[in-house]
Amino acid sequence: MRTVRNVDVPARYGGEEFVVILVGCTRDGMPAIAERVRRDIESNISVKDGDTVLRPITVSIDAASFDRASMTRESFVDAADKALFHAKETGRNQVVLDGDY
Repeated sequence: MRTVRNVDVPARYGGEEFVVILVGCTRDGMPAIAERVRRDIESNISVKDGDTVLRPITVSIDAASFDRASMTRESFVDAADKALFHAKETGRNQVVLDGDY
């Protein structure tokens, strides 16, 4: 929450998935905010791996924009899911904007 803007709405989407609704954000602005979140998580959150070794948590993030004129909620979630799967399949710990692959 400290990494997103005050107007944004972070929420748990399910399991290990979270969403942040970027209120009034342009498509061009989404990757910078998503990358800031990704870096903050990697830099500040770690887990124990064995007794003494800490390893950072990394995340794959997709950024998708909702176009009211051409999308349904279902097609929006589908576009976001495809971007997330692409991020995971091409190396993880990265931000992928829907349609940029």
